[in-house]
Amino acid sequence: MERRGIYRKGNVEIYIERSPSEICVIKKLIVNGVQERPYIFGHTKDIEPNVKACGCGNRVFIPNERFFNYKMNALRYNLRPEDMDDLKALLVEILSIGYCPRCR
Repeated sequence: MERRGIYRKGNVEIYIERSPSEICVIKKLIVNGVQERPYIFGHTKDIEPNVKACGCGNRVFIPNERFFNYKMNALRYNLRPEDMDDLKALLVEILSIGYCPRCR
């Protein structure tokens, strides 16, 4: 998994930097030029907690549907309301870690 990178889909561009020691810690997240905290968009959850003792069995990103359904939030990131699905899909792809390589 890349520690930093630019991801694009439709009109959405996301730049992400992860911690060098912990892949689950996001140091910087920029959506279309607007720096933001990842928890604004949703949260991560371990959907297989019994697989690993440390709690990183299969960590996935769960979007905050209220955020993505509120059309005014699109304006903050210079997006059209119909682009919010692309933003959500990219965030799920980028922020879902799966089985933690550090904790294996």
